[in-house]
Amino acid sequence: MSACVPSRRGHGWRWPLLSLAVSLVLVGCGPARTAAPHRPITPTAGRPQRPAHAGASPSPSTNVQVFAMSSSAHGAAVAGSTLYQTADGGHTWHAVRAVSAASSLYALSSGSLVLMSVRAVPGGQLDLTLGSWSPPHHAWTFQSVRVTSFLADSAGAGVPPEATCSFISTAAGWCLLDMGGGMQLSDAQLWQTTTAGKTWSALSNAPTPAGTVQHGYKDGIAWVSDTTGWMTASTLTAGPSDSVNPVLYRTRDGGVRWTPVGIPYLSVPGRPGSIALGPPLSLPLSGGWAVLETATNASATATRLRVLVLPHPDTQTWLPAGASLAVSGVTGDAQLFPAAPATWWLWTGRALYQTKDAGRQWDAVPVPPALRGGGPVAVAGSRRAWIWVASPSGSCVLWQWSGQNWAPIFGPGARR
Repeated sequence: MSACVPSRRGHGWRWPLLSLAVSLVLVGCGPARTAAPHRPITPTAGRPQRPAHAGASPSPSTNVQVFAMSSSAHGAAVAGSTLYQTADGGHTWHAVRAVSAASSLYALSSGSLVLMSVRAVPGGQLDLTLGSWSPPHHAWTFQSVRVTSFLADSAGAGVPPEATCSFISTAAGWCLLDMGGGMQLSDAQLWQTTTAGKTWSALSNAPTPAGTVQHGYKDGIAWVSDTTGWMTASTLTAGPSDSVNPVLYRTRDGGVRWTPVGIPYLSVPGRPGSIALGPPLSLPLSGGWAVLETATNASATATRLRVLVLPHPDTQTWLPAGASLAVSGVTGDAQLFPAAPATWWLWTGRALYQTKDAGRQWDAVPVPPALRGGGPVAVAGSRRAWIWVASPSGSCVLWQWSGQNWAPIFGPGARR
């Protein structure tokens, strides 16, 4: 694995190619889990925030774990345990502050950036840190609180839950904390803030959100408004094929209760293996939503990818946006990036594609051999894309696509 590709604790195998025996082996590789007693879930008093600081650029040898660009100029990355920011499209970076290695970055449609950091601490507690940066102020603000959660009881050796978040603004957002654990019972808990991270509240103290599957894990959430949201999850279907299938859920009460929503399953040549979904993504300007569906056969020789679209929040049926895209073998961590109403990017983990007609036709973006298998990836608009890759020496290099060609812009060999 490239030194610049983030490891996903508990989800690195993501969608196993699936016999039941393989699934059970992979379960054994996750962190040990024991039944956890329920604990109070009320946030305690907030701790004083640490001041932001300027510092040296990230070392090219530092592992870049997460990355996001909110515009063609502004973006952020977490490398090691430090948050960095760029204001010139990735050519230069400055250190902002130390963060937990378990951090996520989100670029909002407003042009803002949001950082969510989770740290497990002794006594069955979690430190939740929310950071936000907005274009008018050009400064980061951070709020940290310590909360008590039954999920931390099974976090073992200080390993925090996996956090997947959705924000409708820098002040209002939800985080799904999932302990992973493969295809066994997977504890998951939803938290909400309406105060930019000053306070958090758990929506339930049950082992999994009401109405969702208990086995497998929850891997994507998205909120349309303060009441309506989407969630994707995986579930193992025992039987002749022992396949993994996705489930899509919707909530209309802010995340307290969830209802499964039917979706068309994608077929792939050969014996069925696994199907993956999500996470749900908003379509710019349209008010609609999209999820990326990935199907791989049991022999791991063929994969198909397709985008399912809900054109408007009031629409009841998810429909394919166009024909599926066929690739050989197994993809990496496939990601969809809606950049404009009809212009979307698709990263398969080894190749980059773009559509300018809302998924009806996909065109490959030429990727030099050095970039294949890289990541993380970010895009801004219809012309610019970025990807972190490892150089032959193992150093991280940031490459940029300007609409015509790729060029290294940060790290060894970068153009000045």
